[in-house]
Amino acid sequence: PRAEGEQNWYGALFAQTELIRIYRMLEEKQLRIPGMKQMVPLPLCRLDSLGALGPDRKRISEGFSPTDDDWTPYPGFWGHKSARDRTIKQQPNTHLAVWLESPRGPDYGPHLWERAGRILLVERLWPITHRVLAIGFDTKILGNTWWSLQSTMTQEQEKALLLWLNSSLALTLYFGRRVVTRSAWMQMKQPGWQSMPVLDVRSLSSEKLKRFEQAYDDLSTKDLQPLAKLKSDDVRAEIDIVISTILGTPEVSFIRDLLDREPGLTAEELAARSKSEDVDEEVEEDDQPDLL
Repeated sequence: PRAEGEQNWYGALFAQTELIRIYRMLEEKQLRIPGMKQMVPLPLCRLDSLGALGPDRKRISEGFSPTDDDWTPYPGFWGHKSARDRTIKQQPNTHLAVWLESPRGPDYGPHLWERAGRILLVERLWPITHRVLAIGFDTKILGNTWWSLQSTMTQEQEKALLLWLNSSLALTLYFGRRVVTRSAWMQMKQPGWQSMPVLDVRSLSSEKLKRFEQAYDDLSTKDLQPLAKLKSDDVRAEIDIVISTILGTPEVSFIRDLLDREPGLTAEELAARSKSEDVDEEVEEDDQPDLL
C-alpha cells in the first residue's frame, strides 16, 4: 500500500516480502505466522497514548550543559556508546547544569525538565554495534541522543513496556518506520515514535504485570548482543519468549531469522550469513553522519 500522511513507504524499507507482510499486520495489531492463515491478535496501542516525548537534542543543549564535576538536581544520560550501553537498565552518567545564558532565558532548563521521564528511547541507531532501543532508570532523566518518555505508568507497566521495546517484534516495527541515513545507520524522529504500535500495558492484568516485572528484574541487567546479531542473542530470545508466554502467542524465532538476513539491519548482502564473520568496527559518535 502507498504511504499515508507522514508515513514512510515501508515497502522500500524491507528486502524480504515475508517480513513486509509481518510488519504490515503488526501495524494492524496482529501477528502473522508464516504458514498459518489465521492472524494472532496483539494488545497494542500508539506510544503517545501511554505518555509524551521530551525535548530533542537541540532543545536540551539550549537549556543545559553536562557536568561531571558539580552536583545538580537534574540527572542526565549523555551519548550512546555500544561498549557501555549493553543492558536495558541503566544509571545516570552525568548531571545537567542549567545554562543561565541560554538565548531562551535562564529558566529554559527547568522548563525542559518538566518533560523528563524514567524511559529513554533511542534517537538514532547503528545496529551493527548498538544493542538497545530503549533503556530504563529508577529516576527521571533527560538524554542528548535519546527521546525521554514522560508518563503516568506504574513501574510495573514501565518494566513491561521496556521488555517489549527491546524485543524482536519492537525491532521489526522500528525497522519499518526508520529514516535511513547511510548504510545501516537509521534514525527515529519524534512522529515515528509517537505513532509507534507498542504493547498496551494498561490492558494487562495485575498477574501478567507481575510476571513482566519479575522477568524485567531478571533480564534488564544482562548484556544484550548488537541488534544485527539478534539471531544469536540468548537474552533477546529470552525476552521474546517471556512476551510470547505471558501474552499467550506463538514464539517468534522466525522473525529473528528474517531480521538476521535484512541488509538494512546488517549492512550485508541478502544471503545466508557466516557465523565466523567479524562485526564491523563501531563508528564513533563524532563520525556519525549529519542527520538534519
